[in-house]
Amino acid sequence: MNKAEASFSLGKLDDALANYQKALQLDPRLYEAALFSGDVYTQRGDYAQAEVWYQKAISIDPNRETAWRYSATPLMKQHKYDVARDRYVEAYINEPYNRLAGGGLTQWSQITQTRIGHPEIEIPTNVTYNDKGEPQINLDASALLGGKDDGSFTWISYGATRTEWYKEKFAKTFPSERAYRHSLAEEADALRSVISLAASDKKVKTLSPVIAALKKLDDAGLLEAYILLARPDRGIAQDYAAYRQQNRDKLRRYVVEYVLTGGGK
Repeated sequence: MNKAEASFSLGKLDDALANYQKALQLDPRLYEAALFSGDVYTQRGDYAQAEVWYQKAISIDPNRETAWRYSATPLMKQHKYDVARDRYVEAYINEPYNRLAGGGLTQWSQITQTRIGHPEIEIPTNVTYNDKGEPQINLDASALLGGKDDGSFTWISYGATRTEWYKEKFAKTFPSERAYRHSLAEEADALRSVISLAASDKKVKTLSPVIAALKKLDDAGLLEAYILLARPDRGIAQDYAAYRQQNRDKLRRYVVEYVLTGGGK
């Protein structure tokens, strides 16, 4: 691999490829050897062979973003923008907290002049913790002033639900974890408590835009995907890999239906 990298940096593509292939003979699961073989063919302009080796890298580890992203480069050069977009989506789904993975989608959007972004949903409340570790509910006054007609008052439930998680529910749900953290399950439960309360209250005539947007995501089964991709914090991010393993289709749907449409229709 060291010889291959040195040759590649000097533009000696034949020597680089030969050593990447030798490395793969020694270790058929060597991701970088397959990945960089694809790079050699991309440099040569042999995009068909580049695809073969990028796909080899993907098959070695489909959960790494790099080969998905690299494989989009030849496609972009050939103006196959729709196929390239799908590769960038997979890269982003694999490692959404990796700046490079998101950069692929940004590059695609700039070239295709497509507006991308998450839904503009401003949650009017949050929970922080004081020096003693006690939860402090921070509720925007607008949530209380919105009246009962649009369900804004139900944001009180968000803080109450999260406090319950802090005091009891986290330990019961995650018995193997020694310390409390803000989890995906907690955030989804807190947001659903608001949605459910607002939707069931007979005094609510029309849901506020924020609650309506969250309800739409929830009804589509995409609330967790939205939280993980648009509202993650350090605690929530720890739940990403497990969720992706079981719900890759939902993450993909969220990106296609919301992110690639500038926040959803």
